Amino acid sequence: MTQRLCLLCALCTALVATAQTRLQTTTGATLVLDDARGRIAELRDASGQVLLTGAELWSVGFRDGENVDAAGFLAKGGTVSVAAEGEGRAVRFSSPDLVVTIHCVAVADRFEITGEIERTPRDITRLSVPAKLNFDPAICERLVFPQRGNTSLGIALTKSFFVKHTDGGKLVGKSIGPAGYASLFGAGLNQLEDNPPNVKVTVTEEGKKWFSASRVAAIERETFCVNRPSAVGQYTVLLVDSPNGPLLCGHDLGGKGLLLRLGAKTGGDRRERESGVQRAMVMAALDALALQHPERFRQHDVVLLAPAGAPPFGSWTAASIPEWESSLRSASFVARTGARVVIATSQEEGLAALDATRTAVVLNPFGETFPLGNTQTWQAAMGKVKDFVKAGGYWWEMGGYPFYRVFEPEPFRAISSTYPSAIADFLYLQTADSGVAIYGQQPLPRKPWEGRDNPAVRLHPALLGAGGEEAGGYLTHGWLWLLKAGESHRYPAVRLLPGVAVRPAIARYRDELGLDRKLADKVKPAAKLDKLNSALLVRARAGTAAEHRAMLGEMPSATLFHFSEYLHGGFDKQYPDHLPPRESYGTSEQFAELYSVGQAMGHLMMPYTNTSWWCFEPKGPTFERVGDGPLARNLDGKVYLEQYAANKGYAVCYWDPEVIAAHHRTRQEMSVQYPSDVLFQDQVGARGFRWDINPAIPYETGDPE
Repeated sequence: MTQRLCLLCALCTALVATAQTRLQTTTGATLVLDDARGRIAELRDASGQVLLTGAELWSVGFRDGENVDAAGFLAKGGTVSVAAEGEGRAVRFSSPDLVVTIHCVAVADRFEITGEIERTPRDITRLSVPAKLNFDPAICERLVFPQRGNTSLGIALTKSFFVKHTDGGKLVGKSIGPAGYASLFGAGLNQLEDNPPNVKVTVTEEGKKWFSASRVAAIERETFCVNRPSAVGQYTVLLVDSPNGPLLCGHDLGGKGLLLRLGAKTGGDRRERESGVQRAMVMAALDALALQHPERFRQHDVVLLAPAGAPPFGSWTAASIPEWESSLRSASFVARTGARVVIATSQEEGLAALDATRTAVVLNPFGETFPLGNTQTWQAAMGKVKDFVKAGGYWWEMGGYPFYRVFEPEPFRAISSTYPSAIADFLYLQTADSGVAIYGQQPLPRKPWEGRDNPAVRLHPALLGAGGEEAGGYLTHGWLWLLKAGESHRYPAVRLLPGVAVRPAIARYRDELGLDRKLADKVKPAAKLDKLNSALLVRARAGTAAEHRAMLGEMPSATLFHFSEYLHGGFDKQYPDHLPPRESYGTSEQFAELYSVGQAMGHLMMPYTNTSWWCFEPKGPTFERVGDGPLARNLDGKVYLEQYAANKGYAVCYWDPEVIAAHHRTRQEMSVQYPSDVLFQDQVGARGFRWDINPAIPYETGDPE
C-alpha cells in the first residue's frame, strides 16, 4: 500500500512539474508556458521552429538597489499560480509582501505579455517583462538592435556576438585600486577632484633642457585638467609643472631608467586636440632621451602595448592605439637611432618586452589600466616593470591614476540601450527562414508636456539588452517607472511577433505607434525641403559677424550655413541665454545683416542653440534671476552636474515653467527676430534617460517626453 501511495505521489509530482499552457496565434505560432515554474518554456513559429526558449517572465529592481527575479522569488518561498483570463492566462506570483501578475495572451498573429505589480513593500524602479528570452546562437542570422539617435539608427549582431570567446575575446578593466601605484611608490598619488578647471602649465628649467624653445612655447600655450598629479617625493625629474602639481614627471625607481607619467585627464570633447598635444609632448621627450642616451635606443625596441581585445582608448587619455602607433613610426628618434617599433598584441609579448637589454621604451596607452597583469598576477608583473626601469628602460603612463585597473578577459559580450534616446523600443531576432520581433507597445504623446493632463500617454522608458552566457544567447526588456511602496501599477504590453520578416515587422511597429508623419509633412514649404535635400552642410567657423558674412560669398549656392560664434556667453556658456550677440562677435544689426545677406544669396541659415542645460562659471542672466528651482533632481534629490570640456552646468527639469519660457524665448528669438531656416537644438532627443523628482514634473520618468 505504501509503495502504491509513493508511486501515485511521484506520478502526481511529475504531472505538476510538466504542466504546461499553450497559447496559439491565428497564424499557428505557439507560446508554451511552464505553469509550475512560471516561465516561458518556448516560442515556436507556425512552421514549428523554436525561436526562444527558457525565458524568465519577470524581474524587479527596487529603489534600494536589490534585484529579484521570478526564480529567486520562488526559491525564497513565493508561490505561482496560472489562471484562465479570457483567451489568455494570468500567471500570478505571490508572497506576503510582493505580488506580481504577468498577463499572457495571443492576439491575432502576435503574443502580448503585460506585467502588473499588485503589491510591493518597497519602492520599485524597474519591472522587466519578459526578464530574459533565451535563444540558441546557432539559429541567429542577425539580431537587429537599436542605437541612440545621435550614434546610428541601429546595428545588426551576428551569431558570433553571442558565443563564448576563448581566444581574442574582449578585455575589460577590473579595479585593483591604488595598490598597484603604491607598490612602486610606497603610497598613493595626489588625488584631486575628477574635473578640476583646466590650468596653465610651466615647463621647468629641467624641461627646457629636454624640449626645444618652440615645443616649450607650444606646451605652455595649452591648458590641462591636472587631476592626478604625483605627490611630493614621487618623482626624481620634473619636466612640466602646474598649480595642481606635476603634469609631466618621472621617477628612476632607484635605477638608471625612468617611469614617466602624465598627471592629467585628457579626452572627451577636446579629444582630437589633446591627442595631438599629448603625443607631441611624449615624442619630444623620447627624442630628448634618445639624444641623452643613444646607446639605449640604438637597434632597440620601442614597444607599444596593444593586447588583442583591448579597447582602442584608455581611460582618461586622449590618444588612441592607432594614433600612438602612427606617432612612433614617424618619430625622428626612431629613424635616427634605428630603433624598432613593436606592437605587443598579448600580455605575454608585453611581459617579454620588459628586458632593457633589447627594449628601450614600453608605452602603456591605456591610462588607468595596467595591461600586463590580471587580478591574480599584477603584483609579479609590476615587479618586472620596476626591474625594467631600474635596468635602464623607460616606461610611460599616459594619464589618470596609473595601475588602478587590470585587464581581464570577458568571455561573453553584451549590449544595452535605453529608449528613448534609442531610436526605437524594438528588437528583432532573425533566423535563416523565420524570426521574431520583440517590442513595447505604449501610447505616445503627440505634443510636448501632454502627459501633464493625460496620464494615458505618460512615458515608460524601456531598457533593452542582449548578450551571451553559458546557456546561449539572451534578450531582455524592462520598463522604468517609479512605483511607490503600497501602490499598484500595470505596465505597457510587450509584443512578440513571430514569423514576420524584419522590414514588415518594423513597419508594424511604426504603424501601431502611429509614427506615420513623413518628412514632407514636417518641413514646410515644400521648396525649403527641396533645397535642404541638395544643400551642403558647412560648419562655418569665424570670430565675427563680418568674417561670417565674407564667407557667404565663398559658399556654393543653397549652403546650410551652421554657426555658433554669436552666442552671448560663448559656446556652452551662460545657457539658456543666447542673445544679444557676444560683443566681440558684432552688434545685433550686424547679426541681422548676416541673415539677410545669406538668405538673399539663397543660403539656409542654421544657428546653434541649446536650452537643455544651464551653465555656471558664470551663470547667465536667467539662471541668476530664477535660481536653482528649475534644476532636475535624481531620486536622492541631488542635481545633475554636467561638464563638456571645461564648461560646467546642470541638467534642468523640462516641465519647469522657467525652463519652458526660456526654451520658447530662444525659439522666438532665433526663428522670428532672426529668421533661421533651420534651428539646431542641440541634445534635444539625444539625451539618455534620467530620473527627475523636481516638483514641476508630474511623473518621475517624464524627462524624455
